Amino acid sequence: MTIFKPIDEKKASSRVKKLFKRIKKERKINFIPNFWKTIANDPDTLERTWESLNQIMKKGALDTLTKELIYIAVSMTNSCEYCIRSHSASAKKKGMTDKMLKELIAVVGMANETVTNGVWLAGGDAGNPGFEMTDSDGDMIYSVTLSVPQNARYHYKFVNGPIDQWWGGAWESVPEACAVGEGSDRYVDVEAEDMVLIPVVFGTCDFIEPTYVINDFNELLDVLDEGDGAFWEEYDETLSDLNFSALSQITDPDYTYDDTPVMGWNYGVVGTFSWGGYTAQLSLFDQAVDLSDYNYISFKLRNLSEPQIGGVFFRFVLFDVSNTTSWSSRDDVEVWFSFFEGAQSPLYNDPADGWVEYRIPLEWSGTSAPGTSYTLGFTNPGWVGVPGNQTFDSDQIGGIAIEVVSTTQGAVTQGEFLIEDIQAVFSPTISGCTDVDACNYNPDADVDDGSCYDCSNITFRVDMSNETAHSQGVYMAGGTLGQEGYLMEDADGDDIWETTLQLKVGDTTRYKFRNQPAFNSWNGFEPSGGLISGGCSAPDDWFNNPSDNYDDRFIIVPNVDIALPTVCYGSCVSCDEENRVNVTFSVDMSDVETNPAGAHISGEAFPEPGLTMADPDGDDVWTITVEKSVGELLRYKFANGPVPNWQGDWEEVPLQCQHADNTDRWLIVGETDMELETVCFSRCTGCVEDYPVDVTFNLDMSNVSSFDGSQAPFVFGSYNDWDPSIPTQMLDSDGDNIYTGTAEGLMFYDSVTVLFAYGDNFETVPQECGVYDTELSMYVRPLNITDADGEATLILEPVEYGACPLDDSPKVLFQVDASSVIDLWPEGFDLCATGSFDAWSGCGLSLSDPEGDNIFTGILTGLEEGTNYEYKFVVNVGGNYLWDDPNTESGPPIGSACDFNPEDAYGNYGFTAVAGTEPQDLGLQPWNGCVALSNDVSDKSLVPSKFTCKAYPNPFNPHVTIYYELDKNEFVDVSIFNVLGQRVKTLVNTTQNVGMYSYNWNGLDASGVEINSGIYFAIIQHGSSKDILKITYLK
Repeated sequence: MTIFKPIDEKKASSRVKKLFKRIKKERKINFIPNFWKTIANDPDTLERTWESLNQIMKKGALDTLTKELIYIAVSMTNSCEYCIRSHSASAKKKGMTDKMLKELIAVVGMANETVTNGVWLAGGDAGNPGFEMTDSDGDMIYSVTLSVPQNARYHYKFVNGPIDQWWGGAWESVPEACAVGEGSDRYVDVEAEDMVLIPVVFGTCDFIEPTYVINDFNELLDVLDEGDGAFWEEYDETLSDLNFSALSQITDPDYTYDDTPVMGWNYGVVGTFSWGGYTAQLSLFDQAVDLSDYNYISFKLRNLSEPQIGGVFFRFVLFDVSNTTSWSSRDDVEVWFSFFEGAQSPLYNDPADGWVEYRIPLEWSGTSAPGTSYTLGFTNPGWVGVPGNQTFDSDQIGGIAIEVVSTTQGAVTQGEFLIEDIQAVFSPTISGCTDVDACNYNPDADVDDGSCYDCSNITFRVDMSNETAHSQGVYMAGGTLGQEGYLMEDADGDDIWETTLQLKVGDTTRYKFRNQPAFNSWNGFEPSGGLISGGCSAPDDWFNNPSDNYDDRFIIVPNVDIALPTVCYGSCVSCDEENRVNVTFSVDMSDVETNPAGAHISGEAFPEPGLTMADPDGDDVWTITVEKSVGELLRYKFANGPVPNWQGDWEEVPLQCQHADNTDRWLIVGETDMELETVCFSRCTGCVEDYPVDVTFNLDMSNVSSFDGSQAPFVFGSYNDWDPSIPTQMLDSDGDNIYTGTAEGLMFYDSVTVLFAYGDNFETVPQECGVYDTELSMYVRPLNITDADGEATLILEPVEYGACPLDDSPKVLFQVDASSVIDLWPEGFDLCATGSFDAWSGCGLSLSDPEGDNIFTGILTGLEEGTNYEYKFVVNVGGNYLWDDPNTESGPPIGSACDFNPEDAYGNYGFTAVAGTEPQDLGLQPWNGCVALSNDVSDKSLVPSKFTCKAYPNPFNPHVTIYYELDKNEFVDVSIFNVLGQRVKTLVNTTQNVGMYSYNWNGLDASGVEINSGIYFAIIQHGSSKDILKITYLK
């Protein structure tokens, strides 16, 4: 490959020299950038490129400055550093100010975030979905006004577009310098009065500072002190020619600031008086200027030559005209000085220091003492001017002055400096750690907020020699390190991966190793079994709810740097210390139709999509042998096929062989190779050949008041086609009102349901112990013949007529109204309740709709008294769980009154299990909403205090959620209207109780036709009040 070197100007051909001369002249620069020097290797390309650029950038319908700004914006997007520098310099020559450049950066930053669905403020205290912001003037600066508690810290972030109920969205990444907490949120310390925060650039700590330019010296009149329109007027108190201030406009790029003109100030001072002497320039404004919206006077100064004597100081002066209506000199106004004395005098700056920015607080210094440091603000010592009200009135400024003062009597001195951009700015106070030795030192902070802390460097190492490391590396993540985590390194290829993190001393850091990147999921982590059995996982008592414990590794950070011992992946010890044995698993799939992909073993010990088992002899008994550590706890399940993202055809593990913490099978690895007994899929034992079983029923008729014994009870069911004329008769041989009867020859694997009856009286089976028979339109008793477990006879415990077996263990009744979304569900659906009670498998309980009214119900048993459980509803189609869609997954709005744990980011319903013979009624839950509450509800904290409503996401496609809270029982109509006032669709038209409600609209009108893109209105009529939500549909 040929490498072209830049063409030196002196060695260039005459044609290239002419082009270089044109470039310097027309670009107003005194050198040729390397870009042009390099393409000068081909003079034709150089000339063609220059001519094209000249043609495009010359004035046309767009002025040249606008074109330069466009060029800068595109260059920022394309990361062309040379282009940015070159065209920024050119734009400044054409009048671009620093303020314009900052706003341009903000616009480019936000535009590159591709704002299509608005900007939102969410997270932290703003919650989910947060608050949509607006850009009323189209300048890409979005704003929102919130009512927040006084004297408290408020956490938040910005999001490019709305977030979903699982907190997914285009969140900004807040730099550490302006972030707090594990969520790296922005924050504001809310004061007692209303506040307007300064705009910030999305994803940065950079403020877009409001600026009032007093003088930027870009025009010649800005530096003159004589003639019509001159900005300055010279003054002093001596006639000596050695006492002077000579001003000039400097355009030489070797001296300008950012290639814009600056003012040169050549001075001489004679110590005429006992206190010395001064030379000065003042500017009196035509009318008072209000600077109260700003908090600093800012200017930049570059010293060129130091005075020949000591004691030469600098003063910046403001004229307060609050007590006069006209002014022609400083004798007519209050004169407020800021003093740059001693080491603070910029006139002794080393010329090599270049430009230095100074900021003077726009406030009273708190004293009238001369010489008070400029860092405290402005001081009125009463030397000159009128006494006035002795209050620094920044909203009535009538002029400025700059003085160069010598404090040495009789001495003469001279010097020179440059000054640029005298302006009033608003720069917010930045709170943070100001201790340079602290781990979280913030060099931009000007107020210490007490947050400083020390850190230690902790090195983590994991041995992957027993695993195959992922092609994209091994990570530390989870726990307190978040989803993405930190990539580790294996620099020497020895399968030991390591990384060093700087962590806060005293903090508890929780984590796991993960053999893959996050891929926007929580998958791929090392199994917890070896961590639990090895004693290096976090204990349950660290958590308010043990279900929040994911058995992470942990370290309490010491106050010294350390390197932790190398551990084996999934273990508490090194791989050399581990005793490894072979464990063989075997599952009989003969009771089910095996997936063509084969049986799999998965679960906590074998992460998704699981390991494929083998059936070499085709007998449908599938096996796999894996190497595991002695003493390791293995929690697992079998699956009929793979389970990517934990979704698939899982077995239902019976309660008697489940682990206590979840619904998995389990074992602790022994000291020698283990070959486990073959178990049947979804059974604790092996599969049994189908065989006939004699089932003996026992029925207690003691509490049936209408039963007199004249007609003996009987049992019938699906085993005799529900024919009561050929029943199984029951007898009471000992007179204890317990009737017994035996149905012979029922097959072991048959699914059988039954009822008891006597005469023409048929029992009514309670829902909690029955199953709904759609043909009979009633609940019937299920008969679990497999409880015979190989025995020829199954004798059932006595049960009361029309009642459930006595059971006071915790049980709950789920009820969910799917009316608003059921039309959107695919055919063949199954609605499930899933949660911590089934380790979020997807279907802990299948729900039914016995009344056909779209209200799905089910009773969950097998709960532990006093335990907190969280849950959601999700649609299941053939083992495919339709998560992440509010039309097929139902949970409460995050942070709402019915969010069981509003502090987390998940939005789950929940309950605490209570023992009792009757199921615990959780109430009828609207889809993605909260249970409707009556006015006599005991927990008044759940009752909304006022009507509120919102629509999200907005704009929307394909659906929008209309959410509202009713503070009293009333008639509610929720309808969608177009901009012509025509009703498009009605979502609600009924009386509703106090509570929280949400409804999804999918953009279809009342006829099921998709609407056009545009603006629509969701009008909520409740009682005599009406609330209108503007929503936008985007195709």
